[in-house]
Amino acid sequence: VILARGLGADARGQLAAVILWPSLLAMLGALGISEAATYHAAKRTQPLGALVGTVAALAVVQPIILVGAGFVLLPLVLGRQDDTAVRAAHLFLAFVPLNLLALHLMGIVNGLQRYTAFQALRLGTVAVGCLGIVGLALEDRVSIPSVVAVYIAANLLATLAAAAFVVHAGAWPLGFSRALARSLLRFGVRSHTTSVAGQLNERLDQLLISLFLAPVYLGLYVVAVTLTSLSSLVGGSVAQVALPASAALEHAAAHRTARRLVGITLAGSVVVTLPLLVFTPEVIALCFGESFRGATDVARILLVAGVVLSTSRALGAVLTGLGRPLDAAVPELVALAVTLAALAALLPWLGLVGAGLASLIAYSVGLAGMLRRARRALVYPVEPPLGADDGS
Repeated sequence: VILARGLGADARGQLAAVILWPSLLAMLGALGISEAATYHAAKRTQPLGALVGTVAALAVVQPIILVGAGFVLLPLVLGRQDDTAVRAAHLFLAFVPLNLLALHLMGIVNGLQRYTAFQALRLGTVAVGCLGIVGLALEDRVSIPSVVAVYIAANLLATLAAAAFVVHAGAWPLGFSRALARSLLRFGVRSHTTSVAGQLNERLDQLLISLFLAPVYLGLYVVAVTLTSLSSLVGGSVAQVALPASAALEHAAAHRTARRLVGITLAGSVVVTLPLLVFTPEVIALCFGESFRGATDVARILLVAGVVLSTSRALGAVLTGLGRPLDAAVPELVALAVTLAALAALLPWLGLVGAGLASLIAYSVGLAGMLRRARRALVYPVEPPLGADDGS
């Protein structure tokens, strides 16, 4: 809300592009290590010190290539933005190593089923960012570079807090295991297919809008996406619990837990979405300003899509926790292909509304695939647990 009112639609769109591309690099290069760390921590396959030391070593190596690629890529993809935005995007590349290390360590906290600490770390990052932005607004210093600096500071604090927690939980002394690193990478890459496809499904519309439309359109679209945050929070939070809970349970118990978690996700997403769906234009005008009313139609489409996506996220986490990350990946890959085709057909024709419809169609296809595979996974015995030595 503060960013929309403080920057306006055009600069808000530029900020979205600045944040989007380094975040995409971090997402692509994460390789699913955080999900693999969650799985191994839940299964207790290795001493905690060895697991923490191994994921920390991976988090040091991964950003080297990613940050280098970012310096080359950003001037090309941000051609529609001004020089200030490009410089801010280069600065935001610092987010990549901080984000990877924080996510890997938080994955271990999640796998230990320390849910209070895990959610505190997640929400603490958001809270610090919000407080920083409020401080900028009070001093009338809201700008693209200042907001980027706040986000980097929030991720730095999250990384330090996560490191302190795992050390307090008994992760000292640290160790390193090549076998465990191979196992993390093998499981992670399989799980990462689901994560990458899912996150690309969520971001591909914004990526293409940033490439082919003026920044003001991305600013409007980001506000529309923001309205889906509550349903995304429901699905994302349940998914974080569903993965370790499913991994730690026997088949019959996992079946009951999966049904309960998915039902909670669907019901919770509908409850938080309905009021926003009814009062979309009023909410946009009140929170973001009259200049963003043009986002009303696409916002309503995305609100419905958000309920579908939220439920799909919970199902995907259940499948991954059952040791079937590829069963979660295939529907996401199919949905990604649908996203590409639908955006190519609808974005030039219907603009932002076309992008919203493309997301709704793709998310629905993905959810249908998840449901089919979840039924099969929960009827038949799950695959044997992944070993720490080979990850197979």
